[in-house]
This record gives sequence, structure tokens and C-alpha cells, in this order.
Amino acid sequence: MNIKELINVSKPARYIGGELNSIIKDSDNLLDFCLIFPDIYEIGSSHVGYKLLYERVNKSDKVYCQRFFAPWKDALDYFGKDIFISLEKSKPLSEFDVLGFSIHYEMSYTTVLGILKYSEIPYKTADRGENCPIIMAGGSCTYNPAPLTPFIDVFYIGEGDINLRKVLEHIKELKDKNVKKSDILKELNKYPFLFVPSVESDKKVMRDIFIDFNTSDFDYAPVVPLIPAIQDRVSVEIARGCTAGCRFCQAGMIYRPVRERNTDNVINDVLHQIEKTGHQEASLLSLSTGDYSQIEPLILNLNKKLSSENVSLSTPSLRANSVSETLFKEISKVRKSGFTIAPEAGTQRMRDIINKNISEEDILSAVKLAAENGYTSVKLYFMIGLPYETDEDIIGIADTASKIKKAVQEVKKGSFDISVSVSHFVPKPHTPFQMFGQVPKQELERRMYMLKDELRRRKFKFKFHDTRMSLLEAFLSRGNIEVSKALEYVVEHGFYLDAWDEFTDYNKWTELCSEIGIDISLMAEKSYQEQDILPWSNILTGVSDKFYQREIEKAEKGQATVDCRNGKCSACGVCDFKELQPQKSEDVLNETIETKSDKKICQYEVVYEKYDRGVFFSALDLNRIFIHSLLVSGVELSYSQGFNPHPKINTWIPLPVGMAGENEIMSFESSMINMDIFLNIFNQNLPKGLKAKSVRQINSMKTGTEFISTYKLLDETNIIFQEIKNNNKLFYNKKDKKGGLKSVNIEDYLINYDSETGIIILKAGNAGGFNLIELMRQYMPLQNINIVRIKVEKDETGK
Repeated sequence: MNIKELINVSKPARYIGGELNSIIKDSDNLLDFCLIFPDIYEIGSSHVGYKLLYERVNKSDKVYCQRFFAPWKDALDYFGKDIFISLEKSKPLSEFDVLGFSIHYEMSYTTVLGILKYSEIPYKTADRGENCPIIMAGGSCTYNPAPLTPFIDVFYIGEGDINLRKVLEHIKELKDKNVKKSDILKELNKYPFLFVPSVESDKKVMRDIFIDFNTSDFDYAPVVPLIPAIQDRVSVEIARGCTAGCRFCQAGMIYRPVRERNTDNVINDVLHQIEKTGHQEASLLSLSTGDYSQIEPLILNLNKKLSSENVSLSTPSLRANSVSETLFKEISKVRKSGFTIAPEAGTQRMRDIINKNISEEDILSAVKLAAENGYTSVKLYFMIGLPYETDEDIIGIADTASKIKKAVQEVKKGSFDISVSVSHFVPKPHTPFQMFGQVPKQELERRMYMLKDELRRRKFKFKFHDTRMSLLEAFLSRGNIEVSKALEYVVEHGFYLDAWDEFTDYNKWTELCSEIGIDISLMAEKSYQEQDILPWSNILTGVSDKFYQREIEKAEKGQATVDCRNGKCSACGVCDFKELQPQKSEDVLNETIETKSDKKICQYEVVYEKYDRGVFFSALDLNRIFIHSLLVSGVELSYSQGFNPHPKINTWIPLPVGMAGENEIMSFESSMINMDIFLNIFNQNLPKGLKAKSVRQINSMKTGTEFISTYKLLDETNIIFQEIKNNNKLFYNKKDKKGGLKSVNIEDYLINYDSETGIIILKAGNAGGFNLIELMRQYMPLQNINIVRIKVEKDETGK
């Protein structure tokens, strides 16, 4: 792949690698393993499990783990197979020893097959020869491996924190002995948590459970994406597993038992990751963060430590009955814009059926606390299509929203936005509701339109998931091996990024499936009986079938099961109460928090070079990269005042994507730095394509309003520019604020042009200047444009 051609696709920084904390090894004599997330860069680089596996596998001295994320459609169309290379070493996927897919959403199955297809790796295990990579897959979706069974050599069932590295090291040992691939697979099948369909198709597979979850690993330094990820923050697990027992929730069943980390481990981990990444927000993760036994002292202590670092703390997944007033006051200290809560159902009867274990009083109390503590909006998450649901339960969703509106008006004056988000229940494997079929599409739409009318009448904002996509998700999540035929067929017909609505065509899916005799609705809506063998019956999570059956019987009666972390054991079957049992955090240590002493504040100016891969960074990307790199370099940046403080950093007239710069300027304000060592440390933390050349202290960061930029047009670019100039076509059109076209002419900016040297001098203001890339792209391919900005300086003439 010619890297210059990335200029032709959106967000080219997705594909260049070289991020802060990415790992480069000499891969000679190492097992080459590529960890693949079958979704785009911004999604995959947010996933905590993916980042953790990358770090932990690379601790091995026998394995080199590289990364790959699915390219966006424009990159696939432009580059084809050439874009299917690793981020670290640009190694084609087909040349790796092992490929490992981390799969967490059924709609990404087509992406898994698409990656094999465009990498020119045969889909099926049976068709792959000795020189093809071993194809592994793990993640929550593999708890029903049936739809992917013909395509995956080895399924890793469970948590790979420790044992994935050991498995890969074992593969390395076997390959060093020239063991055939078929015999390697037989060896791997001996692991209780590995499923190798070609060796033992009916094997009972016991999931791998990370027992020592509370152990500390403070060397963890997550990769910092070059462009903002969906979850652009430090994310630290405080607990794994959930025993709240929601009967629709797969994660609450397959990650049991609850294992909490000690609070001092969590605090140290958060502080360490902030130091190593330069992130300005930290998030505490678990399936139900508010149920962590030491949540209040943890947040109190963390907030004290983070506030002095200008780092904000967020806590997703709070249950309505776990939010105390103290907790609310702490989490509302930073940002108070929106609060989310998931009642899931609109009536108490329905909440009891699904074992949500929250009351209407809990819901109203939580939202009132949010309003009292400065929040200005709440988003409510509900599901429809649940077992035993009635129309009264559906209207109850609108009733709940109305009661919340009234409760907020009692404690808060002024506007408070309430929005309702509604998804459709999809029966998932390994849950008490796994036996139920999906509600037929026509009936689901009837319920949806009934609720829409009610919410519209009551003037609530609302958003509904597409019923067709829910049906397709049910087909994929609970299907048998027949689904694999559909997957291969639709991928051969061009389907690839089905996790994205804009690339999914439900009608085409159903049409293609019908051509090969598969009825999507029939499989999605199929109910199972107690005596049936389920497609996923050979995967053992530890939760017993008897427990699931008891939960169904309780659901029929509207009876709740109490969370075992606060009550008696529910006898789900996971714990052996020897090695495997619930683990609670120890009490937090009330440490004295040292406050920073007053330090002299200074302003600095850095001259830097932007070259090679650095030309693909946008102005926003560049600003973000500098902030992270400065903070990781130990620079104590100054922050703006106000509700949402920002670091004081400024770049002079940022270059357009695709243009290099020899002497660009960035300034920042911070406590005094040691300028003798700054450049060396700062450059170590910058990605490829950026290099700081000098630093000096300045009196003020104010840049003025007018600038002069000197550019050099190189080779063919200068020749074509002369032709354009001779034909008086030195202009381009751009959209104005009203969406119309506005002509931008170089004559309004031109100071001087030397045709022999290709040197051109333009003026510019804070509002922008003339974009030479936009001009030249009208007359030559983007990747062939060769322009370098030599310098940018303040216009002292005042003209």
C-alpha cells in the first residue's frame, strides 16, 4: 500500500499506527499474532478488553501481538486487499501465524468473514492449508459458536486475561518443533476452555474464569488513539461480573461470579493510566458500578486525587437503587449535562418479571437527585417485546416518563429534558429467557407504533431501534450452524459492515437468505422447549440449566430473585466456594491528599516538524495529540476557567490534511519546565510524523490576528500551479455558512510567488486563509500533491 494514497480516504489516521504506547518489537523468532476487532478504529480502540489483551499478550517474550481494525467502506473500496495490514508493522493479515478475532456484537459477523475474504484467506477451516494462519475467536458472541463454527479454527470461551498468552506460547513451541497445523489443533483441543470444531464438534467447553481478578498490574499503559475514540478516556474495571440477575441479560450470566478489586488497586491503576496516557477523564467500569461495595469512599478519594490533576471522573452503569445523595454530589462535581437510567420496563409487574429489582420510587428518587444536583437532562432506556408483556406494560413506559417529569418539576425550576430510548428485546443464549423466540416483526411494530403515538401525544423526545435490525440480530445470536451458510452467502454478495445501519440492507438480507432456503424470521422467532438441545448447549458457563428453569418459573409468577452479593446464595451453580466465589473489595484507605504547591506559570513556544504520516493529522487530531504527549511528558498544563476547563494550548494556523510543515508553531502555558531536557522527553511521546525542533519561553501566547505563511511547491505541483496561474484559474469553491458555494481566489491572499523556486507567500487570518490543497486537487490526484509549508510567522506590517 502506498501510504500517500491514504489522503484519498476519510480519517486516514485510522490506518497509520505509531500511537503513544503502541508496542514495537523485533518479530524475528516470535509468534506473529494479530488481534482483530471487527469494527472500525474508533470503536475497537475504545474496548477495554481488547486493549488489555494487547498489553498482556505483548508481555510474552515469545509472542508479538499486533492490531487490526476493520477499514471503513471508502478505504476498502479504494485499497482493496492492500488495506488489510497490521497497524504496527504493516504486515498482511494472511502472513500471520495466528489471527484472533474479538467479537462482541453479532452484527459484526459479516465483518469477520469480510476480513478473511479481502485478506484472501479461505472462509472455512476445511479449505485452509498449512500456510494459512490459525483463526481464533473470543468474546461474548462466541458463547454461541454455532453460526461461526465452519470458519473458526479455535474458539476461546471465557476471559483470556492470563491464559490467552499461555495458549499462544504453546502454539509457538509446537510450531518451533514443526508440528503440523492439524496436530496443533488437536493439542489445543486439550484445553478445557478451547473449542476446536474440526477436532471435537460436540465437546463440552467450560469457560475460562479469571480468578485472580483483584491482582494489580500497574504497568498497564493503554494505547492512545490518534483520533478520538468513542470512549476517549482512561477506563478502569472496578469489578467483573454481576449478580443482579436481570433475566434478559447475557453479560450478567456469563461473567459470574462478582469479583471486586480492592479500592487501593483501583486508585493506583487510575492514576497510573492517567500518567501514561495523558487522558483528562477517567471512567470506573463494571456491569453495575453503583453496586460496588466501596463505591462511595472510592469516588470520594478518587475525586480528591483527580481534581488537582484537572481530570474528571465518570461512572457509567449506575442502577437507580444504588445512587445515594453523597454519590450524586460527587459525580456531579464535574459535568452536569446528562444523566442516564435504565428502568427497562414501564410497570412494576414487568420489572419484576425481568428481575430488574428496582421500584418506581427508586427511579423517581434517582432522577430527582440528579435534578437537585444540577443535571439538566435525563435519558431513559426501555425495552419492548419482552416475555409476558401486555399493552398496559408498554403504555406504562409513557406513564413512567410522565411521572418523572412531574417529580422533577417538584424540585427544579427551569428546563429539564427527558428523552426516551426504546430497543427491542433480543433473546440471548445463556440467559433465563433464552428459550423464548423473538416477537414477530409485525407484532413488534404494532407495539412500537402504539408507544410512539403515546410518547408523541405527551410531547416526549424518543428514539426507537429498527425492528428489522433486531430481528436480524436475533437470527444471528441464537441461530444454529445453518446461519453460517447465510453469512457466507451474503458476504459473497458484498455485505461487510453490518454493525453500521448505513451498510445494512434487511430486505436484501432476507432475499439472499431465501435464495438458499433460509427463513430469517423462522429462526429468530423459534422458541425452545426444556428438553431441546440448544445450538449453544455444549458451551458451559457454570450457570446451571436448573437455575434458568427456576428463573422462568419465577418470571411467570412475577417473583424476584435477590442479588446474592447482598442476600442468600441463589444457587446459580457458578461458585464452588473454594477457588471460585464472590470477591468483595477491602475497605478504602483514607489517605491524606497532598495538594500541589503554587508554581510559577510560564508560556512556551515549540517549533515542530510535521512530515510523513503526520500529514494525515487534522487540526483537531494535532491539538489532541499535543495535549496527551505534553501531559505524559510530565508537563503540568494550565487550564481555562469555567464549567468545562481546557488545557491552554494553541497551534498557529493549522495545516490542511495532506500538507507537510517544516517549522510549525505550537504554544502552551504550564508550570515551569526544564527546557534542557524537554525536547528529548517530548519527542519520545510524539507519534511518527511529528518532531519538536526547538522550545523557548515567551511573554504571551497571544498570536494576533494576521499571519504570513511561506510554502514551497515541489516538482509536478509547481509546474501545474504555473499552468493554472497562466490560465487565471487560481480559485476554488467552498460552502458558506448557509450551504451555498463561495469562490475563494488566491489573489486576495497572495503576497509573492517565485515560479523558479516554487516559493509562494500567502497571508492568512485567524478565520483562515487560502487552502492550496483544495486548489490543486482540482487538477491533480491528491496523493501526488507535494507542498511543504516552510514557515509561518506573525504579520507585523499591519497591512
